[in-house]
Amino acid sequence: GEGVIINVSSGGAARAHRANAAYDATKGGIESLTRVMAIDLAAAAAFMTTHARLLDRRRFAVRFEGADPSGALTALDAYRNPDGGYGALEPDLRAPESQPVGAMHAFEVFEDIAPATSPRAVELCDWLDSTSLPDGGLPFALPIADATGTAPFWAHADPKASSLHITTAVAAIAHRVARHDPAVAGHAWLARV
Repeated sequence: GEGVIINVSSGGAARAHRANAAYDATKGGIESLTRVMAIDLAAAAAFMTTHARLLDRRRFAVRFEGADPSGALTALDAYRNPDGGYGALEPDLRAPESQPVGAMHAFEVFEDIAPATSPRAVELCDWLDSTSLPDGGLPFALPIADATGTAPFWAHADPKASSLHITTAVAAIAHRVARHDPAVAGHAWLARV
């Protein structure tokens, strides 16, 4: 199959930051993996089999091997909370509580499965609607009970302040899902952002 890989990384891939060795090494590794994948999809598949979490292996199989989307959706459900949001999907934010960045990553899966749809996408819009602040924006991160495995910029985010960064990131991927999912396209939350 064909596909496009978009790598969103940070300066941590190219320069070291005090007390952030694991973060910087991970970002550098992701950028190297992206370059290898562009050259050799078989090597990328082998890497995914050996190192990726189940969700990412299932997404890879949908995108590049024509697998049924149900495997990716089942793996995604492991990160879903009863409130309709998603936690622990962001590598730098392993807390189980539902987070806006978890919504972004869940929408990435809903985009990967196109043209299939999932009712979970609308439920996620419901959660985002309930989480949005009065100005319509999303906080960069919501409070977490245990910051273990969480980068400081997530742990110390102000949950009462809208973040243009996370709001636009979540809204952008939701709009991409809306191109093939009429229920998401018609949701009140998406109309507001």
